[in-house]
Amino acid sequence: MVTIDKDNQISMTRGDSWSAPVFLNKGTSIKPLRYYLKNQDKVFLAIMEPNQPFECAIVKKTFTNLDENKNGDVVVRIDPDDTCLLVPGLYYYQVKARLFKDDKEI
Repeated sequence: MVTIDKDNQISMTRGDSWSAPVFLNKGTSIKPLRYYLKNQDKVFLAIMEPNQPFECAIVKKTFTNLDENKNGDVVVRIDPDDTCLLVPGLYYYQVKARLFKDDKEI
């Protein structure tokens, strides 16, 4: 069973799968404006043990514009194979985006 609370804390059982849309905002918090991924853009999801940096994640996933839903939000997902070997405990997750404009990273 997977639950995501109002503080974006995810509780899940090892071997479960889940997915969630990620709204990429190129506007402001007052006037949000959806950013649509371009061909070179990538969104990364990492799951880390406590006190570990993003680069040392034990689960790393990459998503592109092919993973967008009908609203244009990137849908990040965890498959059963991603977590089936994890030891039960506390983990942290982070989502980062690598975005390009005119073939230059922004």
